[in-house]
Amino acid sequence: MLKAYWENQKGENQFPAPDDILPENIEQIWPSCFIAEAGNGKFLYSHFGEQMLLAYAKDMHSENIVDDTLYPESPEFIHKLLEVMNTKEPLTYDGAFINFDNQDIKFRKILLPLGDGEIVTHVLGGMLWQKF
Repeated sequence: MLKAYWENQKGENQFPAPDDILPENIEQIWPSCFIAEAGNGKFLYSHFGEQMLLAYAKDMHSENIVDDTLYPESPEFIHKLLEVMNTKEPLTYDGAFINFDNQDIKFRKILLPLGDGEIVTHVLGGMLWQKF
């Protein structure tokens, strides 16, 4: 559903702008979404939905996403964000991590580029997850 919304919002463009993503239009899945804003070689969560908070057992909103402080997510996540920025294409992948409450979380994520013109400035993500 998130990818279909993203495709609708991009229209004839390569990808939509961050302002094109309207939470009220996807309110049933917005809690499972996040937005990672790129800048100065780093990423910052500018949106971190309530379901994301439950999965991570911590509110990561406004947190920097960097290789050495990425816990509980693996450093692979940085590489996936950079891949979406470079290819300007959606990316779906599965994985697992141990959250801040020491629970095993298995997930499936989709990462979708957002930006201005031909430059990706943000990555919109959605995550389905289960605790084991």
